[in-house]
Amino acid sequence: MSQIAEWEVCGMHPEYCLSGQCSGLTGLCYNPGSKKTGNACILTGPNQPSHCQDGYVCVGTCIPKMSWGAVGCSKNEQCPAGMVCRGGAGNKQKACLFPLLDRNLGESCIAPTECVSAVCMQGKCTCSPAYCAGLSGTNYCADNGLCYPRQADGQDCCSPDQCIGGACTKLLCTAPVYSKTGVAGGGMDKGFTSSCNAAEECQSGYCIQGQFSKNCGCSSNSNCSMGKKCVNGVCKY
Repeated sequence: MSQIAEWEVCGMHPEYCLSGQCSGLTGLCYNPGSKKTGNACILTGPNQPSHCQDGYVCVGTCIPKMSWGAVGCSKNEQCPAGMVCRGGAGNKQKACLFPLLDRNLGESCIAPTECVSAVCMQGKCTCSPAYCAGLSGTNYCADNGLCYPRQADGQDCCSPDQCIGGACTKLLCTAPVYSKTGVAGGGMDKGFTSSCNAAEECQSGYCIQGQFSKNCGCSSNSNCSMGKKCVNGVCKY
């Protein structure tokens, strides 16, 4: 039997084809890597070379492969393994992204919709207070973007949100005591920047002397402006 040309039926017998390649998906002879973008192409089976040139994928015609986050895709096949072609937050055009809510905390991301928490900051999936609380009512969202269990009274802490009792006094979790309720001992009811005379009055456990007055210090990075961190009650770069 004489060998047959491209697009001819080979019946899953590559030895029948001049190119030595018979598509395991369509049963047609094809020349690997011979088709350019926009050309009609033959779909091939798993682990077979593509009918298209490098950098292109066959979906009936040869179309460009695209990288993670690249905008303008039309088919999932264009995207890297594990990704899909879909709309991202604010994108009118589709892009190659991980599936919705597919990425865990700490994993790399481009769009918030890729993350289980729906929060992507500086290229990493990070927590939100609501997400951590949804996992467990006693979890909090830490500055490193991960969820952790809140600590019991007497355990080390840096901010009230780390404590089950809701107060962090002198770097130890304590039960909250509100002077406005008339509880003996008073204190711990004043928020960030409120005027104070002693640390025991402040929710953060810090009463900071400013240029003109004393004010309650910060309790977490969320009290501070962008780029600053809360360190011992003070927002610092």
